[in-house]
Amino acid sequence: MTNCDLSRIINSSEIQTHLNSKKTVKRQAQHKNPLRNLKVMAKLNPNAVLIKRQQVRDARKTANRTAEEKKRDNKLRTLRKNAEHKRNPRNAFKQLLHTPTVAPVRSDVEIGVLVGNK
Repeated sequence: MTNCDLSRIINSSEIQTHLNSKKTVKRQAQHKNPLRNLKVMAKLNPNAVLIKRQQVRDARKTANRTAEEKKRDNKLRTLRKNAEHKRNPRNAFKQLLHTPTVAPVRSDVEIGVLVGNK
């Protein structure tokens, strides 16, 4: 067998059809973000659906509150904060040290009075 015969056999249509047969392309499934897609999140964490429903209920409750209810909730929040101060004064003092303070804004008249100009 010579090189010519080998190349003729390799390039023949019968061999080439088997070598170049149709290749199936496997598409990879599109990645879905579980934080945005609730069904995908439910596959990963079945409890996520219940948590999401609870968050929606809470959001509806807070959206439909009246001004009096908001005022009451703010008052309760401050009372709880004060009670925390009484229970654990050391932590309350540390938290007070770490809260940012804002300097009061003074008017031009006050600045003039402080400098001595009228």
